[in-house]
Amino acid sequence: MLALLAFIPILITLVLMMVFNWKAKWCLLISWILSVVFAFFFWNIDFKALVLKYKEQMIKDTQDLLRINSELTTFDPNRVGAPFGEGNKEALDFMLNMGKKDGFRTENVDGYAGHIEFGDSEEYIGSIGHLDVVPAGTGLTYPPYEAQIHDNKIYARGAEDDKGPTMAVYYAMKILKEEGIKLSK
Repeated sequence: MLALLAFIPILITLVLMMVFNWKAKWCLLISWILSVVFAFFFWNIDFKALVLKYKEQMIKDTQDLLRINSELTTFDPNRVGAPFGEGNKEALDFMLNMGKKDGFRTENVDGYAGHIEFGDSEEYIGSIGHLDVVPAGTGLTYPPYEAQIHDNKIYARGAEDDKGPTMAVYYAMKILKEEGIKLSK
């Protein structure tokens, strides 16, 4: 029964997108809100308190990742383990090492991609993110690789696309894992 209830926000989101032609960002926001509401009422989990418990470490880890210059400037399939350059290898190694340290199964796919897996079955939840960034360019207000915080916002190349969101997904998995919340179909 609880597994079925978890799909209600997803179904509502699909209806909003397909029937009413709502934009994806609004549907995702509504889905997120409904998911939190369902989790609170049916599982009695205070997600806000859990996230706040990890806030300082999440900010530090995000800043550390953002400080890695992973500009995608060249691609060389003959560069073993770093086909997208040394900066991208460093960013990938950073995430995979953090995953290993936190007890996740990890896999480096020859420097092309990596897996950080959570779950005890053949099937598991996945998320896709990337750690490369476009070249910084000129005219920026803040240095692109210092990950400075101003007005409660982190400014750095990759903060929004896609290192910040990748770290957010990682911490969501970490919180579920460390809090003993089991995944099931």
